[in-house]
Amino acid sequence: MDILVCVKHVVDSTEVRVDKKSGEIVLRGIPTKINDYDKNAIEEAVRIKQTTGGTVTLLTVGPKEAFKTVKEGLAMGADKAYLIDEGGVNLDDPIQVAKVLAAGIKKLGKFDLIFCGTVSEDRGNSLTGPSLAEWLDMEHVAYVNKVDVEPDGLTVERRVDQVMETINSQLPVVLTVDRSINTPRLPTALQVMKVQANRIVKWIIDDLGLEEPTGNHVHFTGFKVVPAERKRIVIEGDMKTASEQLMRHLVEEGVL
Repeated sequence: MDILVCVKHVVDSTEVRVDKKSGEIVLRGIPTKINDYDKNAIEEAVRIKQTTGGTVTLLTVGPKEAFKTVKEGLAMGADKAYLIDEGGVNLDDPIQVAKVLAAGIKKLGKFDLIFCGTVSEDRGNSLTGPSLAEWLDMEHVAYVNKVDVEPDGLTVERRVDQVMETINSQLPVVLTVDRSINTPRLPTALQVMKVQANRIVKWIIDDLGLEEPTGNHVHFTGFKVVPAERKRIVIEGDMKTASEQLMRHLVEEGVL
């Protein structure tokens, strides 16, 4: 089975800081890494490859620094990686990014299965995977937390609210996976360093036969932290009286 995994180069959200004066999020100088959800996607792809045979290919759109992102993915067990330079691409627009990814996939050829992480840590749109499926005219299933390979396709599970759905799908298909699907392997620094550079192919937009993307669907004007205002309500009295007051406050606030 030939599998492609879309990955994203993101800032480390645990290292993000807020400017105390302006309230704006400071991204300059923040360490970068592979998106955590995409690690789960790579892990699932590698596990399937180990069972069924085939290949795992990584594809990303991003800056030159994304080179280290795909190196880590290769150290996890992927076979080949393709890095599309972000020049001319609005990375804040998941629909535009999906269009570029789709062009890259068409250039590479047909795949039985395409994995994406459910969401990216930096934007949280959850739109790239479904948009990719639309650009490729393929079926897709989102929020997947279990994949079973069958002789004639796949059986996948996903949790929607409090309901667990089981879905049978034919190939090819696009799946976006949740963090609960597996525990990704952690390659050592030495394993990442040993990844040969010739396993990573660099492309620009022109290589895809795609004109510079236009028609932005999303515009980000900035980031700010919304301060949490606490009412600091103190409820006194015995347990019965206090619980009744608490319930009344919760109802008034629309929580219940």
